[in-house]
Amino acid sequence: MNILHIAYLEKFIPSFIELMRKELSDIEQYFYTYGDFNKYPYENGDDSYHSYEKNNKLFSILSRYPPLIRKMYQADKIILHGLFDIKLVIVLCINPWLLKKCYWVIWGGDLYCYQDNVMPRSLYKSICEVFRRFAIKRFGYLVTYITGDIERVRSWYGAKGVYYKCIMYISNTCNAVPIFNDSKNKGTSIQVGNSADSINNHIDVFKLIKCQGERSIKIYVPLSYGNKDYANKIISLGNDMFGDNFIPIVDFMSIEKYIQYMTNIDIAIFNHTRQQGMGNLISFLGLGKTVYIRDSTSQWDLMNELNILVKSIDDYDGSTLSIEQSVHNIKKVKDIFSCENLCQQWRSILK
Repeated sequence: MNILHIAYLEKFIPSFIELMRKELSDIEQYFYTYGDFNKYPYENGDDSYHSYEKNNKLFSILSRYPPLIRKMYQADKIILHGLFDIKLVIVLCINPWLLKKCYWVIWGGDLYCYQDNVMPRSLYKSICEVFRRFAIKRFGYLVTYITGDIERVRSWYGAKGVYYKCIMYISNTCNAVPIFNDSKNKGTSIQVGNSADSINNHIDVFKLIKCQGERSIKIYVPLSYGNKDYANKIISLGNDMFGDNFIPIVDFMSIEKYIQYMTNIDIAIFNHTRQQGMGNLISFLGLGKTVYIRDSTSQWDLMNELNILVKSIDDYDGSTLSIEQSVHNIKKVKDIFSCENLCQQWRSILK
């Protein structure tokens, strides 16, 4: 069985490659990556190839896609990690017989860009959407753990692929040990959002928190990932509204440091209008923390489906879960979002 992974490099891809090499070494796999290798490096080997961007765009295209097309024809299964490369989508549309052996691992942004495309858009975006619709409708398989996203991709694109339930990446697992802090003595620590992306709707959350009145709080906002101009805007506003109680996080942390940091947070507020930041959401719940999200999103539906307790932003009052509710969430998350389950799910897909 020859498996070809095609992945845009993101922070969770190097650990995924390492996991596949370690836990599913009996399956023949090849990892083809593109993107910023310096930012998200992994150990290259005979089973992998990274395509670097060339200064000449035409040369970059010619050096990337012909060899990749050959790999796709040789593969028994093609695993598409995210669907952001429109040139790759076009290549697949020109070779439609490849689509039936494609497994689209849905990240979120690659699906919800549909909502951007229903707004008035440029001719270029309109053409891109035509190719995306053609390919997505014909993909043989769809991979995610969020049933709401499957419903949307079938409704929006007419996708007919077989649904494989999979938590996809190590970033969506939780093995951290919960620590219960006495917030009465230290005040309340609140994390707002997970990145420097306007879809976090930070400003609305700041207003919600401010409406609760002055109290002993600290506002933490991760801004190391995303749009720098937007991050600077949020930092300026946060300082104006909360002063020394506002702590922007502008430097990347190792996963170990980030988990340690998360143990000191009491409330996490994710005001996304669509599915995003699931790794953060799962980790906070697995640590017994209180999480507020929008009740119109697919992650809200998922948490209710799994009987995991989250709070609606519409009901935000600064309250936290009881100890009993936190313990309930910890058990649920540990059972469902485990590395063992992740490996079993990928073995089912790849075999």
